[in-house]
Amino acid sequence: MFKNGVLTPDMVSQGEPVTVEYDGLLSRCGADHIYLHYGFDGWHDSRT
Repeated sequence: MFKNGVLTPDMVSQGEPVTVEYDGLLSRCGADHIYLHYGFDGWHDSRT
């Protein structure tokens, strides 16, 4: 669990699918798009 959202599973391994649920200010104020910036292994090869 993190502020305004949920990441499932709690511990993520490389190549494993994840689900991200977001219920923060942007979604409640009518944002058309919300972007996720993610990475692993020290943020090498991070992506948006």
